[in-house]
Amino acid sequence: MNAGDVSRQKDFLYRMLVTKSNTCELDKCVQSIVTNYIEKHSSCHPTLKSLANNIDVKNENIVVVKRALVLFCLFTEQSFVQYLLDREDINNVALSLFVCQNLPRFTKQLLDGTLNMADFVTNATTDYICG
Repeated sequence: MNAGDVSRQKDFLYRMLVTKSNTCELDKCVQSIVTNYIEKHSSCHPTLKSLANNIDVKNENIVVVKRALVLFCLFTEQSFVQYLLDREDINNVALSLFVCQNLPRFTKQLLDGTLNMADFVTNATTDYICG
């Protein structure tokens, strides 16, 4: 592992988007998103209500869905972005640039149907890492 990889392993968002074997941080974050954002707004749209009622945070087979949820929440919820920026284990500059400059493009492509969910997660993750 090179110095850059070691440095990135300290980044909370990086760990949630990349770690394959231990998704505890991702699971806790998604549970918080479900509780604080999705359930709160579930009366606005039936899809949100369905998502709030049916997402199984402990299901390891839906890692792409969990990561997409984190990325979409970064796009839509400024308070979630602020929560991450306030953490000690986040690269504030990388996160700010990603959220302001690059994530909107990928999210628009997802919403327009020109990217599927897996590609949305892959492209956004790659951009966050390399950006």
